[in-house]
Amino acid sequence: MPGNSLHSGIRAALLLFAIACTSLHAGTPAYVSRTWRTQDGLPENQIRAIAQTPDGYLWIGTSSGLARFDGARFVVFARFNTPSMTDDNIRAFAVAADGSLWVATDGGGLMHYRNGRFQAYGSNQGLLNEFVGAVLVARNGDVWAGTNRGLFRLRGERFERVDEPLHLANIAFFDLRETADGRVIAGGPSGLFCFEAGTLRRYAEARDIDGTYHIGLARDGSLWLGTHHGLRIAGERPSKLPSVKGMVGALLEDHAGNMWIGTEGDGLYRVNPQGEIVFRAPASLPDNSILALWEDREQSIWVGTADGLVRLSAPDVGVVNSRDGLTSDNVTTVYCGQRNTLWLTTVTGRAFQYVNGRVKAVKLPPSADSLRVRGTFEDHAGGVWFGTGSQGVARFDKGKVVRFTVAEGLRNNGIQAFYEDRDQHLWIGTTSGLSRWDGTALQNFYLEQGLSYGWVRAIAEDHNGDMLVGTDRGLNRFHGGRFVADPAFAALSRDRVWSIYPEAPATLWIATQGAGLVRVRNGKASRITTREGLLSNSIFQVIGDGRGSLWMSGPMGISAASLEDLNAAADGRSDSIAVVAYGTGDGLESSQINGGAQPSGCLAADGELWFPSVKGAVHFRPSLPRTGYHSPARVESVLVDGKNISFANEVTLGPGRRRVEIEFTACGLRAPERVVFRYKLENFDRHWTASTGRRSVSYDNLPPGQYRFRVVAHDGSLDTGSSEAAIALVVRPQFYQTAWFYALALLATAGGVAGVLLFQERQARERYNLRLAERTRIAREMHDTVVQGCVGVSTLIEAAVSSARSDQDLMLECLDNARIHLRMTLDEARQALTDLRHDSFEHGLPGALAELARAVSCEKGIPVMLQVGGPEVRLAESTNRTLLLVTREAIRNAVLHGAPTAIEVRLLFGPAGVHIEIRDDGCGFDPTPSYFAAGGHFGILGMRERMEQICGSLEISSRPGFGTTVTVDLNEPRP
Repeated sequence: MPGNSLHSGIRAALLLFAIACTSLHAGTPAYVSRTWRTQDGLPENQIRAIAQTPDGYLWIGTSSGLARFDGARFVVFARFNTPSMTDDNIRAFAVAADGSLWVATDGGGLMHYRNGRFQAYGSNQGLLNEFVGAVLVARNGDVWAGTNRGLFRLRGERFERVDEPLHLANIAFFDLRETADGRVIAGGPSGLFCFEAGTLRRYAEARDIDGTYHIGLARDGSLWLGTHHGLRIAGERPSKLPSVKGMVGALLEDHAGNMWIGTEGDGLYRVNPQGEIVFRAPASLPDNSILALWEDREQSIWVGTADGLVRLSAPDVGVVNSRDGLTSDNVTTVYCGQRNTLWLTTVTGRAFQYVNGRVKAVKLPPSADSLRVRGTFEDHAGGVWFGTGSQGVARFDKGKVVRFTVAEGLRNNGIQAFYEDRDQHLWIGTTSGLSRWDGTALQNFYLEQGLSYGWVRAIAEDHNGDMLVGTDRGLNRFHGGRFVADPAFAALSRDRVWSIYPEAPATLWIATQGAGLVRVRNGKASRITTREGLLSNSIFQVIGDGRGSLWMSGPMGISAASLEDLNAAADGRSDSIAVVAYGTGDGLESSQINGGAQPSGCLAADGELWFPSVKGAVHFRPSLPRTGYHSPARVESVLVDGKNISFANEVTLGPGRRRVEIEFTACGLRAPERVVFRYKLENFDRHWTASTGRRSVSYDNLPPGQYRFRVVAHDGSLDTGSSEAAIALVVRPQFYQTAWFYALALLATAGGVAGVLLFQERQARERYNLRLAERTRIAREMHDTVVQGCVGVSTLIEAAVSSARSDQDLMLECLDNARIHLRMTLDEARQALTDLRHDSFEHGLPGALAELARAVSCEKGIPVMLQVGGPEVRLAESTNRTLLLVTREAIRNAVLHGAPTAIEVRLLFGPAGVHIEIRDDGCGFDPTPSYFAAGGHFGILGMRERMEQICGSLEISSRPGFGTTVTVDLNEPRP
């Protein structure tokens, strides 16, 4: 701590001597175990075979099928989903140099898994017995199969049997191995055999051994054998034979030369020249019967038992707990003191020292023996302070103990944190305020003095000498003897501040409980959370390691990120950070780290990091590399509407509403929780998305287009880069979503608009022509009737005026004729106006004619009768108007010139068209050409012209004294 000194070594030694201590050797378990069963995804708990292919996948064989494991999830292959499999009983695996996998089944022959597909090998390929107990791929590429009835070798495309010349009594073979010099070793009930120089013969050094079921090759050339009579060794024997009891179920030599021996009922043995270690249930294994063993490329030992799959991993972290002498595994605080001394406290309230790998339980003097210690601290004078949960503080120095409680002026008896500043004043954070000890007296600070909240969680000192106090409601600055407001801390006013790390003169890193990591630099606060890649938003302790990384503890374990990445994220120059995580795969017995009371972690003088957890004090050197293998990211499968489809670099989807699920992975068997994924579907996702938990993503109803799915995996190491995998995704459109359809639709729309415009233009032109024709007709009629009538009246008046002096009778006759002509002219003008106003055909032509008949009958007193026959035909309004005007003109002529007593109108609709007859019983006339040529019959001429305009005809039939009939015909009328 700043301000600490080492000048009081003698007094501290006396103190430690005065404390009665009990010492025990600290020991870390050699391996950390993890077990998987059916509830985790295995098809069966009894594991019979294990192998790892070069792509990182672990393959597990059971009697209910085989499973592929990437460290996070199992994918099961069995008869129900793999047509090539004819039997689910898996006996053995062999990995070929090309990365493919050979699978031996008990009743289904051999299967070869390559490029995502299974190919079956059986009697059709020369494998005459399909009960295969062992399979081997030799370095020269030959595939060997040991069956219940013979030993077979694949040459080319067919198997051939090689044991027939021996004429063995029992021709079953249960295990196969290849020696360093290329010889194939085969074991079975008839003994141990060797194939070399093209011949199978008995193994010379094991002629007296029969019933060989399992073979282990040692690097010294010896063979470790599981036989009828237990473990046997052919070749060089160790100085001390293992004390293995019972039958051997599996044998394996690991990378370090340790021989692993799995037994049937007696657990697992690890044997080396230094001795043996036995792993048994329930401490390390779920069951004591071992059926399969494998060492993966991360140097973990995989154990197939009768009740689950077990991984044994050498831990990358050390744990100090009750096995080493602590009274409880639950360690609450860890403090790195002077002279390489580590102080630990447990949930039981006991304090311990850890020195030179030994735990020393501290026995306090009788006056303080009842204290339940929560935290420890060494001051500059060598005095040791013990903080309690509710009993205040006790300081030990020079063999004396001094108690500080509320009675002695302490702010509160619940102690949370200690800190000694550069002036050698000790600050004590409590659950209700802050106290400062200057060596002679206590001074207290609470809300009245400017503290934002009473519960103090962390205390630190910045590079300017200001004290920083973290509470459950924000961060406080103590400057110049008082608390002062800092605008940069306003963003933390609602945060629980649990740890403070002053990294540089202008930079603070603040750990919060639930609100992530906050950087305060140059008066500005920037927050980093799980969105940027943090393991958790709850951070209990933050420690700089002096090597450019910031270490954090929390409920998800221990993690670290480089300051370069963190600053880039805080500055907005990056949206993600690379995080290294330590969890159960690294040796933590629980990922739950303790926090809330300081110190919740520390960096020791020797470079080790220490953190308290519910399962002991965790410690490790961040400078040492962790065991691991950097597996690349890969797209594992693509499912469309729940159906798995094969793919290479591109997936093409047909049109329609589809659900696409993409599964991705990066094989990490030791600590899969280290691997962090981000994914993005280009042309669809706007931002990268962090994958939490599930290694898959689903997209529903993607629009047609071309996409590229990218996934980036970071394997939890700060010194290696990320890996990326990608596939192209093409969604085909429906026919109505294609460019050609849009083009056709556009052309059709343009054509339709043009057609409508042309139709409207034609209608406008027709309306214009009709109006023009109507105006011309009206003008002609006005000229031929009204104008001519006016001219006639004017001529008669002039004649009357000229004859007024010479002939009075002629004058009177001219005036009388002028009066008559004027009345007729007025009638024709009124009729013309009536024709212009009539435009209603709501009830069709029959309705308009009926209205006309009523009007004439009422006005003229002459009955006009209308008869309608046949189903009505819908006519154009212009046609209806023409027929109405012709009929009206015929009725008018009959009234004016025929003096009828009745008029009859017949309207007939028929297949040939429309027929109208207007018949009256008036005086009639002689319809000869000379009569019409005499002039003045403008109405009849107008009726003929109207009918000609609509392609109709008009006929007049009349005789003097017998009335007149006007016949109108319109053939094939168009609506």
